[in-house]
Amino acid sequence: MQLAVEDGRLPANPAQRLKLPKKVRDSKRYLSHDQVAALAIEVGRRAEGSRYGYDTAVLTLAYCGLRWGEFSGLRAGDVDLDRRRLEIRQTVVADKGYQRIEAPKDYEHRSIPIPAFLATMLARQIDGRSPDQPVFYGIRTGSWLRNHVFRVGWFDPSATAVGLGGLTPHEMRHTAARRLGRGRRQGRPADAGPRLRGGHARRLRGSLRRGSRHRCHRTRPDCHAKRCCRLVVTGRFRAPTQHPVNQATPPENRRSWKK
Repeated sequence: MQLAVEDGRLPANPAQRLKLPKKVRDSKRYLSHDQVAALAIEVGRRAEGSRYGYDTAVLTLAYCGLRWGEFSGLRAGDVDLDRRRLEIRQTVVADKGYQRIEAPKDYEHRSIPIPAFLATMLARQIDGRSPDQPVFYGIRTGSWLRNHVFRVGWFDPSATAVGLGGLTPHEMRHTAARRLGRGRRQGRPADAGPRLRGGHARRLRGSLRRGSRHRCHRTRPDCHAKRCCRLVVTGRFRAPTQHPVNQATPPENRRSWKK
């Protein structure tokens, strides 16, 4: 109707002041390590999923927190095994059955840490592939893996088999975010380890998004953020006794801590 008003066909929009009911959001699901492992094993067993690395795909979604387009657009050259990082330089967008390459969301290139156990699996996945070939590919096309094909053939039936019916690949991103300390305590996996809080968690998440070093490396010698980048995503982070997560910053040091 607003288009009709702008076109001069209606004098006013009668629906402009209508108040629509608020959309109720479904509660997010956060998986434990055991649930992620069970799902990956089931995907690997189904239709030779492990042969094509689809079990590794589940672990990558759960522990690296990629959007589907970023995950599908991963190339072998984007996996830096020496630094154990995933370089997000492009995303694959599906439009009316066709796939096209675009820049990442907000045109922001990111660098995401890879857990040590997952780096070994990704090394096997990209072995023998050229830098421009996709890390995870469709069986028939050999090109970018489609969300619908992966879900119908492997993900959805495997999730139902392990008691996670209705789970989507995007919810795996929520699991990764929760292990970095996002969100509320409700629904947090029991084996996810202590939750990072306050400025430390914000700086760590920001460094993961920007691909930069955690700022506390240079300002606080007692900061263990170097280990955070590889331990938080696996849920094995344990904050030391004198860490600012557990102990308030003394007043005389607050100014330097905020820098």
